[in-house]
Amino acid sequence: MVTELSSLDPDTKKYREQSLSVVYSVLQEKFTELRRIEKKNKEQIILFLKSSSDDINRAVVGASEQVDIYSSPDVAIVQAGNEILWKKPKNIVKLEEEILDALVTKWQTGDIDQTRLSQGVYFLETLLHKYKNGNGRVARSMKTIIDLRDKTTELTEDETRTVLAIERKVLIHRGGNLFEFSINPDFERLVLGVAYFGIHKGLSLEQVTEELKLNGKVPEKGLEALSSKIGIPTDQLKDEFVKFMVVDSNLDWCNF
Repeated sequence: MVTELSSLDPDTKKYREQSLSVVYSVLQEKFTELRRIEKKNKEQIILFLKSSSDDINRAVVGASEQVDIYSSPDVAIVQAGNEILWKKPKNIVKLEEEILDALVTKWQTGDIDQTRLSQGVYFLETLLHKYKNGNGRVARSMKTIIDLRDKTTELTEDETRTVLAIERKVLIHRGGNLFEFSINPDFERLVLGVAYFGIHKGLSLEQVTEELKLNGKVPEKGLEALSSKIGIPTDQLKDEFVKFMVVDSNLDWCNF
């Protein structure tokens, strides 16, 4: 007997496995649509990037058009112990418009390649955290279909399994009585991102790593420390950080 998706928690492995065919179908549609858009058509590309993330989110969490999928303005991502890892920026609508325009322009003019475009869109989805659930799956989906846009290969079901993180283990057995939690790679990338952002803002490596210890603080605390150091309000600095991650950094330090 097949379990109805609506009765399952979208965060469980069982839900992700049973949503595979639906998500795969939607991603194939989006992939085909993206391939049809000419690179020179900025307006269509930006519209595609904005609308597709909504459509993909509804697919990955099983939400109909009538369901409100959007996160509240004050949403925060917390870890065990209730430490805040990240709060979404204040005005994500305006920020998304400005940053997508800058990112797509850099791609069209050849300042960045398609891989860097996909990484930028990935971080935009991650940092704006537009949805109540499924933000990571949307970010991976968008990166995957952009990466494949000009390749001769087609989107595969295995790639969709990776997008849904079906095989990712949260608890890893290292042998005997030794276990460890697998850290979300987004968390590691953002911690490093804040450190490199500090250098981008004019701080020395010593100030970043020894004085402020930005390479060891969670992103929210790291930006607060950087804000105090350089005298820029945290909200403004957060917007600048998102632009740095999505548009300005070459991300050569970042593993995907």
